[in-house]
Amino acid sequence: MPVYSRPLQFFIAIILIAASARFAWATDQKGFKRVNTDSAAAAPAAGQTYASRPEAMRFADDLAARRDLDPTWVRS
Repeated sequence: MPVYSRPLQFFIAIILIAASARFAWATDQKGFKRVNTDSAAAAPAAGQTYASRPEAMRFADDLAARRDLDPTWVRS
């Protein structure tokens, strides 16, 4: 393997970092769906605890089923 000078190594590193950053930005812009967090459905009502949210309980039940755990224990 050839030995490169330090400025050339630095230049190659910068190019690789820029290329990977561009790829990551493009994937974020096109590959993922943005979630609207401003909707009333996404935010719990004032004073509502996390354990009383139906989506949290569905997650707990799913987790208990997948990991063969006691659903009551997971919900608590």
